[in-house]
This record gives sequence, C-alpha cells and structure tokens, in this order.
Amino acid sequence: VFEPLLMWLRQRRVKVWLFLAWVL
Repeated sequence: VFEPLLMWLRQRRVKVWLFLAWVL
C-alpha cells in the first residue's frame, strides 16, 4: 500500500513541497 504512495510522492515531489509549504 505504501510502496505506490512513495513512488507517487517521488513523481509529485514538487507538489508535495508546495503542499507542505501551504500547510506550514
């Protein structure tokens, strides 16, 4: 379950950082 999520996060790394920046 977590493996596809990690791969998705790697592909969407930029969006992840933007999401974190938005939350923080």
